[in-house]
Amino acid sequence: VHLMLCLCLQSQQHVMLVLAKKFQCRRLQLYHSSKPCCLLNSMGLSLLLWCVNAMPFWLVDKAMGLGLLDFSRALLVLTWGAAGASVPAAPGAVGTFEAAVRSGMETMGAAPPQALVYAVLVHILAYSTVTVLGLGLMYAEGLSLAKFEEGAEKVSLETKR
Repeated sequence: VHLMLCLCLQSQQHVMLVLAKKFQCRRLQLYHSSKPCCLLNSMGLSLLLWCVNAMPFWLVDKAMGLGLLDFSRALLVLTWGAAGASVPAAPGAVGTFEAAVRSGMETMGAAPPQALVYAVLVHILAYSTVTVLGLGLMYAEGLSLAKFEEGAEKVSLETKR
């Protein structure tokens, strides 16, 4: 179980780092171009990102021994979770995400307690992955939290004038 979760985290980190390096110099072109190839690139990257994000949903199902989700169902539960996370609530979508994912898993046949544990585990895994990736990419760009604080203070002083 632990090995599967570690492999999931490592694969997500690797995919995101490779994409960040490959498309870094073209990122502005990718979003501001009306060329069909750029649109296809954007759609392909979006599909890849959805698939990578569905991996923890699928792996946690396997790790818990539920056996309720194939990969397409994991994508469906991810979509429910994304809808729940979009509801304005507590920071980090705590509560709304779990409610949506729990509901999705109950629809797939999970018992309510199992569905809740599943939702909490997926949220912890997804939140920690994004946080670690964000901090890693921030470090790779030569940024730090202290630089962000300095920038925020500078902006705050400029807006007071």
